[in-house]
Amino acid sequence: MTDRAESLTIRWSPIYRPEWDDTPEEYVVQGVVAWGRSRRLARTEDAARRFKAYLGVQHFDPARYGLAGEAQAKFFVSLFVGGHTAALHTYPTLRQTREDLERFHAALEERHPLAPSPRGRGDAGVATTPQEDKISGSSSLRRERGWG
Repeated sequence: MTDRAESLTIRWSPIYRPEWDDTPEEYVVQGVVAWGRSRRLARTEDAARRFKAYLGVQHFDPARYGLAGEAQAKFFVSLFVGGHTAALHTYPTLRQTREDLERFHAALEERHPLAPSPRGRGDAGVATTPQEDKISGSSSLRRERGWG
């Protein structure tokens, strides 16, 4: 299953259940995600900008690490630019998780527009900034947008 999130195509895993988009704990209750573990639900990428992201669900039990607090399940988005982790965020609903993905990618598109194809046929080219700038820029991009 695939769908579009702004300019990204999201490829969904067979374990993804849209009816649980507001209830990540259902993945634990139904045995899809084990206690204290995580599972990827989807993957997306923008190869021209060396960007990829995973959407998933995680179960966290603070007692496993000797911490106080209740065990809980949350959705996550892990964002990568240039092969490096740019961010990992968790949210109570998948809608919020997808919104974060879309905001991050839109900011990346704004910061690193694609050059036209060298053949002039209008197909996607490459990012106009050097690879080093894309990688170092991801940290400043997160700070500018308030993403940590």
